[in-house]
Amino acid sequence: MGPSPESSSEAVHTSAMRSRFSWAAEAVGRYLFAGVVMNEAAVGKIRELSRDGTVIYVLRHRSLIDFFLLNCVLRREDLPLPVFANGVSSTLLAPLVVIMRRLREVFSHPRSFAQTAQGHEDHDFCARAVKEGR
Repeated sequence: MGPSPESSSEAVHTSAMRSRFSWAAEAVGRYLFAGVVMNEAAVGKIRELSRDGTVIYVLRHRSLIDFFLLNCVLRREDLPLPVFANGVSSTLLAPLVVIMRRLREVFSHPRSFAQTAQGHEDHDFCARAVKEGR
């Protein structure tokens, strides 16, 4: 596998899945998702597809719990972690130092939170990530 989004020098979107969680999120994830099993054939297929191109995961519902479950299972199976998730932020799952850095960034650089501007930024980030094979 290549470097995780958190450890690389590439831009990291706030919705990127995490290679590390906070200690609390780690404990909750281990407890809640210990019994979740992923089909070995599906794991093999995702590994194969990730060698050939960009893997795009699709969730039926946009929710933090579904996102957290997928993040935990993908980490456990050592599968590629998404670098972008439309409309979900993984900041609450991050280690405390990352959360504090994000809060400092938000408060020190006030910017317009207009939905259309954010939508364009997200679209551009996603398009770049796919083009770069991330």
